[in-house]
Amino acid sequence: MRYWRDCAVLVGIMVGLLISGGWVSAQTEEPILTSETDYEAVAGLVSQGEIAQTIERLAAADSRVTGYPGCEQAARYVERRFRELGLQDVTVEEFTTLVPWADSAQGPAATIATSDGREREILPLWPNLVRCPKTPPEGLTGKLIYAGNGELRSFNGLEVINSIVMVDFNCGNRWFNAPLLGAQAVLFIEPDTTLRGEAEEKFLSMPVNIPRFLVPKETADYLLACLTAAPDTQVTVKCDMEWKKVTAKNITGRIPGTDPRLSKQQVVVQAYYDSISITPTRAPGAENASSIAALFQLIKVFKQHPPKRSIVFLATAGHFEGLAGAKNFIRERVRGARSDAHIKKLFNVAQEARKGIENVTRRLWTEPVGQYHLQRRPRPLDEQLRGLRSLLGKVMVAAKKADLLDRTVEYARRTDPNAGKLVVYQLTEEELAERKRLLDKFDSRVPQIKQAASEAQSVIKEAKSLGRDASDQQKQAALEKVKKAVNELTAALDFSDENIYLWFSVDLSSHNDALGLFYKAYYYDYSERDQWRFSDIGKKAREYAELIGRKLSIPAQEHFVDGINAIKGKAWHTYMAGRLALSSEVATLAGIPGLGFATVDDSRPLVDTPFDLPEAVDVDNLVLQTRLLSCLLADLVSLS
Repeated sequence: MRYWRDCAVLVGIMVGLLISGGWVSAQTEEPILTSETDYEAVAGLVSQGEIAQTIERLAAADSRVTGYPGCEQAARYVERRFRELGLQDVTVEEFTTLVPWADSAQGPAATIATSDGREREILPLWPNLVRCPKTPPEGLTGKLIYAGNGELRSFNGLEVINSIVMVDFNCGNRWFNAPLLGAQAVLFIEPDTTLRGEAEEKFLSMPVNIPRFLVPKETADYLLACLTAAPDTQVTVKCDMEWKKVTAKNITGRIPGTDPRLSKQQVVVQAYYDSISITPTRAPGAENASSIAALFQLIKVFKQHPPKRSIVFLATAGHFEGLAGAKNFIRERVRGARSDAHIKKLFNVAQEARKGIENVTRRLWTEPVGQYHLQRRPRPLDEQLRGLRSLLGKVMVAAKKADLLDRTVEYARRTDPNAGKLVVYQLTEEELAERKRLLDKFDSRVPQIKQAASEAQSVIKEAKSLGRDASDQQKQAALEKVKKAVNELTAALDFSDENIYLWFSVDLSSHNDALGLFYKAYYYDYSERDQWRFSDIGKKAREYAELIGRKLSIPAQEHFVDGINAIKGKAWHTYMAGRLALSSEVATLAGIPGLGFATVDDSRPLVDTPFDLPEAVDVDNLVLQTRLLSCLLADLVSLS
């Protein structure tokens, strides 16, 4: 007992000496972080006026639901802005998707008529799962009744069967009592104000045959007056909405990278430009326009501060139709020839060999400084020479991988990729030609890989043979030869220009000024077991955000959230006030590392409603988020 008591006393004395003597200062010293990004200059490029103007412009249309005229106008506007901002290779890619369609060119999509014969416009609601609020050509005629907030007691004494029920919009899901009691249709009175939750209560996940409409306030006042004057008022409701296959557009533009090696790697930065509302014909989507407004500012930043990696800026439609735009963009780049098992294997083998060498090289030539590991310094020459053994092992692995590539190409050429497949899964002539092009590319690169691996092995062994008496100049020269040879090998193994290296989605809103980086959201809600794959970039983003915060006098912990790593036990979903769908989820499922930037702790109160107007958008919050995002992406895209 005395022994353990003496040990405890000794430990206490040592701790006291450490604290009082300052022995721990080296470990607690504030680390000095560095970045090549001029944060003040980058943040200064973000224009509040331009963000507000973009939102005003896009929200001016009645509806930007995919396929509607307003969405087509928005697509043309986005394409023009991409060109004005100086993006290269601006391209429009078309795809088709299904939307609930109401042709307003022939007049209102839905009307209500009273006994005086006058028809007034009403707004059809989003379909009940797949059932549109379409009526027979002659319409639905029935007795009009008003049931207040839709509670069962509100129907007391009313003849509900075959009636047309009018209820307050802000009634939660109590409106469903009307069809349960036998009503033919439900009319929602346009409220003075509402919240997203109320709108979401009107989206149905079952195909109930009950047409539903939003009645403009003036029309609702008239109908209530009719009921007051004549309780037996009859009305006729007509609607001609149906599902339609429409053409939608993705717009892309490119900024090439500046680094000879990293520029081959393509990073996608994506935002959507379409909108959503419980009333498809009235979906101004001002809050929905926040992300594309921020994307324009990001383009300005990267045009003036070119990244090391190449960036593909992508504006998608079909976001609210099951992420259709993102799905189509990715499908065009991973399906067909690239879905062939042999082609997949070739890409994976080359990438595995290259990354193995790059990881060792990065550790060998530089060592981290401070707890943040963002500032790095050269390792001592002798330490680098000792580490060449590990590098030699990776180079020898790459040489074996070259033989594997050779055998895989040879076997793939002898194999019919369509053998044993159903016609629907067989490659087309165009896809077969693409497969041949990729096989030819790998085939032509194999001799280059083998030669580069052989030369790298030779110079590494030469460097390892240097004796202790060698001068620093000789050691430095030998290591430079090794570095050059290894860079040529990794360049030969690099097929990044054929694939997407990383995907960032931008999904901002304006009712909070804090931004988060997420590796998943709610649309697919896939397993969290892959979180570790994104952990490192989440940590780096958090560290860079702290550096940016100090430079711009912004408290980083209040304005940036690491939604990848559970900091203080808070998982990603604790920061999402609503069930967001991020396009980056599609990328991750397709095998592309996908991450999403999204505003945190914002319920987006007017999204999904026809009240999502520019005057409800807090542009100041968007500006702050966009400035932080611009600086952060400038670091992450160019991170070595």
